[in-house]
Amino acid sequence: MTDRSDILVWVIYGQGGKGPLSYGFIKFADRLRAMGYSVHDEYLWKYPYAIAKVLDASGYQKKAVLGYSMGANCITWISNIIKKPIDLAVAYDPSIGIPLIPAKIEPVSDKIQRCIHYRGMVGYPGMAKLEGPTVETIPTYTPHLGICYSEHLHRITLGVLADLEK
Repeated sequence: MTDRSDILVWVIYGQGGKGPLSYGFIKFADRLRAMGYSVHDEYLWKYPYAIAKVLDASGYQKKAVLGYSMGANCITWISNIIKKPIDLAVAYDPSIGIPLIPAKIEPVSDKIQRCIHYRGMVGYPGMAKLEGPTVETIPTYTPHLGICYSEHLHRITLGVLADLEK
């Protein structure tokens, strides 16, 4: 059994960083902290190498990465940078970008042992499709800016995080 305090949960916010566009995700991170998880959110989605370096150096028993919008895109980049495995990644509606400015998506490597992908099915800038050997896609019709508030999706995330405690 793994204690929640020994599970690192790295949260990566979307395009606006830790601001109003990610408010639902900020509140979810606060909720995870209150539940006893070791939550970190020090780096923006633009710094996958810095995040990967911290994850690789981590002494936590289990590691999870949660990303929203461009933060979910960042999960794909991190998966191809890290040297040590990550137990869980949860990607909340990665971004395809906007017309004329596509957002970069890479295949999710098998260094991510389990990847839950909430794929938005309506509206820009979400709707990107993640691929990789450990990706489990759950389609959602929640608009992109509302996904970070979705209690339904947060409950699924809480369930897969609880699986790390076993």
